[in-house]
Amino acid sequence: LLRHGEEWIGRLAALIPLAPRVTTSLFQTVHHSVVANVNGVLAVAVGQGLLLGLGFWFVGVRSPVLWGAVGGLASIIPVIGAPLVWVPVAIAFVFLGSYWKALLLGLWGSLVVGSVDNVLRPFVVGAHGKQHPLLIGLAAIGGTYAFGVLGILLGPLLVSLVAALLTEIQELVPSSREPE
Repeated sequence: LLRHGEEWIGRLAALIPLAPRVTTSLFQTVHHSVVANVNGVLAVAVGQGLLLGLGFWFVGVRSPVLWGAVGGLASIIPVIGAPLVWVPVAIAFVFLGSYWKALLLGLWGSLVVGSVDNVLRPFVVGAHGKQHPLLIGLAAIGGTYAFGVLGILLGPLLVSLVAALLTEIQELVPSSREPE
């Protein structure tokens, strides 16, 4: 893709039966949406890593910064990423008899850290793509339902592409209301 990407995009543009300006606009929309989604994934990784590190520090886990960073990297894997790090720690607290620490870490991980993805990603992706955060959040949920894990990226991408297409159609169709 890195080696032949520009050539492939040029061939794809030649196959699309639209004006070059419209095709360029659509390609730019797709590019901006992909960049916004990557930024959203990175923002969620940083947010979840920081919050996991804070939770680990609060319950007394050694090296909370390290485990927060591992949790942040793991959070790139949707749904199961961050729990892969904090759930075993909470289980270990149960086996050690530290039930309050296990409960606190479980609540922190599931309620606070788990909701970062639902709150932070729509704001980052929506701000970059000029879409409402609620629309982006619903697009990510619907995309996950329709396409599986890859839908987290494809849902917002399709919403951005449809919005760009509607904008182009509005510019092509003359307005039915004439100023008086």
